[in-house]
Amino acid sequence: MLLDLKIAALLSTGWAFSHFLTVVAIELALVAPLPKTVPLFYLPHGIQLLAAWAYGWRSVLYLLPVIMLITFGGADIQKCELSDIFMSFFSLISAPLAIYVVRCLIANERRFARLRLNWRILILGGLLATVFNSGSIQVVNQSTLPLPEGMSYFLWLVTSDMAGLMIVLTCLMFMFRWVRMLYQNKLESP
Repeated sequence: MLLDLKIAALLSTGWAFSHFLTVVAIELALVAPLPKTVPLFYLPHGIQLLAAWAYGWRSVLYLLPVIMLITFGGADIQKCELSDIFMSFFSLISAPLAIYVVRCLIANERRFARLRLNWRILILGGLLATVFNSGSIQVVNQSTLPLPEGMSYFLWLVTSDMAGLMIVLTCLMFMFRWVRMLYQNKLESP
């Protein structure tokens, strides 16, 4: 139980920090033709995907408090619409669902090699999760956006989610290399 709380705290902190970075990036970027709610890159998508890859469906429980707090923290709960709750819930389950589907489709993925880092699963899962999530946003917002604008909004959401995933994976790769370099230097020094 204590380990689960530590994992939830770590993932929640990472998600909240990446969400903050994304919001600051939105405010600093000039995205004129699209709504201001669309970021250039969405880093929390990468955090959610890594959590789903490492912890499976438990990642939903780990990230639920922080996503609900950030989504509904500043809003009056009586003014929250059903569409907000639906989009938050579907955003939360899209990453574990996509990772599960991709793992089932890739035949050579072994159960015992679950935690071996497989870039194909992460990238394909990220693409599928962003299509699920962006599709649900489009279904909810269908009445407010005409088809051409809705399609460009959908493609922008997919692009920003995938850019966020690539940034998170690149940062993770450099972090692993840095840790390996520190460890090798520690072994080589007397």
